[in-house]
This record gives sequence, structure tokens and C-alpha cells, in this order.
Amino acid sequence: MVDSVNKNWRSRAASIESAALAGLAHAGLLAASLALIQLDRPPLSAGDDVLTAFLSSPDARARLVIAMNLTPLSVIAFLWFIAVIRRRVGDREDKFFSTVFLGSGLVLAALLLVGSAVHGATAVLATQTDRVPDPDAYRLMRSVGQGILGIAAPRLGAVFILATSNLGRRTGALPRWLVAFGALAGIVMVVDVTFSEPMPFVFPVWVALVSLALLFRKPTGVANEGSQPSDDI
Repeated sequence: MVDSVNKNWRSRAASIESAALAGLAHAGLLAASLALIQLDRPPLSAGDDVLTAFLSSPDARARLVIAMNLTPLSVIAFLWFIAVIRRRVGDREDKFFSTVFLGSGLVLAALLLVGSAVHGATAVLATQTDRVPDPDAYRLMRSVGQGILGIAAPRLGAVFILATSNLGRRTGALPRWLVAFGALAGIVMVVDVTFSEPMPFVFPVWVALVSLALLFRKPTGVANEGSQPSDDI
């Protein structure tokens, strides 16, 4: 009886529906975290008085601290998303693309955590000590955070998108338009060398689209443990 319940729970936990829900949770939480980090922040070129006023604002501090708390939750959901897809692919996975898929996903998860922490470090300092950080220290920390979330993370996200799109094309699990969109998004994210604020949002938007496709696209076969028919992840 217990074995039957455990097997049923594992089956549900590893289902495509759970992957889709985890992907949607990741996309929503990550987008919310990025939005809170970027909301109403002054430019780095602003004067010391402007940056000091921003760092002195309890609302600004609270937004950054909340963003730091949302990011780990989004990463947990993202890891679940990765795990379910890898398990569903099973023995049919291509070793090359599966390594790129898993490796880029893990590095991306680490970059999201570090980037969010760096962005919120000055807010934590101000909250814990009730002292306003030096504006130059804020400029430095924010510059590092932008380098991580604005340059490094999108490139690792692009590799993950391209690997997953290839997997979706090979298995037929993703519609052709979404495979094409993933390829385009991945290429744009790789070649972009700006600190464009909308760029980090491309990845959660893509994850949300993939999750919706997995949720509503009907499989044509029955899944076995560790393997799947060719038209479903």
C-alpha cells in the first residue's frame, strides 16, 4: 500500500504537468524579482544625493530584500523544471545536448542567486545596521549585479534555450513556432552586448511559453519510467 502511494506520488511529481507548473512558477517569481530590482532605481550616473535618498528609502530597501527572497524560490522551481524534463527524456537523451542542457541550467541558477544577492547587498546592510551605504559602494555593487544579471545570466540562459529548443525539435514536444522563437531568442541573447534592462526578462518569458506548451500540448503515447515516446518530452 505504501509502495503504491509512493510510486503514485513519484509519478505525479515527475509528470509533464508538474514540469509545466514548476516552469510557470519560476517564470513568475524570476520576473517579479527582476522587476523589483529595476523598479524606480536611479541611474548610476545620478549624483550622490540622489543615490543616498534612494538607499535611505524604506520602500526601496524592502523591494530589494523581497527580490532577494523571491530569487531562491524561482531557482528551486527551475531545478524542478530541469529534473522533470531530464527524467522524462530518459534513455533517449543525446549525451552532448543533455550535458549542455544540465550544465547551462545549473550555472544559470547560480548566476541568478549571486546576481540577486549582489543587487540586494546594500539594502541588507542598510536594513541591518540602519546606516546608509556609501553611494560609490552602491555603484560598485550594482555594476557587478548588472554584469551578472544583464550580461552573464542572459548568455547562459541563451545556451539553455538553444539546447532545450533542440530537444523539443528532436522529440516533437514543442511546436515549431516555439522552437523557432527559442532559436531566435537564444541568438539575440548571445550577441547582445548592452545592459538593456528588458533583456533579462526574455528568459522567464520563454520558460513561461514552454511551460504552457507542455501543459496544453497533448502527448500521443504513454510514458514509462525513465523513457518517453518520441513525440513527448
